[in-house]
Amino acid sequence: MDDVCENATPKISLHDVARDQVLETMRIQGSIKGKSVVILIDSGSTHNSINAEVAQRVNLSPNANNRLEIMVAFGEKLMSSGKCT
Repeated sequence: MDDVCENATPKISLHDVARDQVLETMRIQGSIKGKSVVILIDSGSTHNSINAEVAQRVNLSPNANNRLEIMVAFGEKLMSSGKCT
């Protein structure tokens, strides 16, 4: 990943946060570590995210030392729990 992308503020669309499905999104069935999950593909987002309950169910842990500031709808910024390991 180049420096521009690495330092850019991730953008997550409102539809991703609200778990909505609209024209810019596609919902598919998938699996993580053998556990069935629903995956929302959102062309309006610049990064991937995972719901905290889903992360816990598939034994992924967010690293609190590696948190990201994420821009959501209308320019509001939120802090992530961290990158999952």
